[in-house]
Amino acid sequence: MGAQFSGVVGNGLQRADFVVNGAMPPDLLAGTGWGTGTVLRELLYGEADAAYPGSGGVAIMDGRAVDTRGVPFSTSVTIGTSPAGARVFDAGTFAGADGFEPAKTDIGVSLASFEQFNRNVLAWLGFPVRS
Repeated sequence: MGAQFSGVVGNGLQRADFVVNGAMPPDLLAGTGWGTGTVLRELLYGEADAAYPGSGGVAIMDGRAVDTRGVPFSTSVTIGTSPAGARVFDAGTFAGADGFEPAKTDIGVSLASFEQFNRNVLAWLGFPVRS
C-alpha cells in the first residue's frame, strides 16, 4: 500500500510536526495556500507510519519524532498508486483528524486550509466533495 508502521511517538502522548515536502502534487495543495516547507504543528501523535522503500509510496509530508526509547525516527504522510491504478492515502498518524478540532491542538494552518487539503485528497482518490 506504500507505507508501513514506523514507531510510536514518544510515550504515545507527545506530538510532533509534519512538513510539506517537494513531492506534494500541486492538485493536493490547490486552494490551501500551502507550499514546500509548510509546517503542520503537532499533528503527528501516537502511532506513526512512513513510506515503505520500494513500494511505490511517495512521502508528501515528512515528520521527525523520537520513539518510546528516545530513539529518533522518520515518518511521513504518504500517497501511492497500485499497478492496477488504485490510489492510496496514508495520513501517517492516528491523529490526522485532529486538524479538524482546533480546540484539541493548533496545527499552525487555518481550519479552512486543512479542510481544503482533505477535500483535495478525497478528489484525488476519486471522491470529490461538494462545497
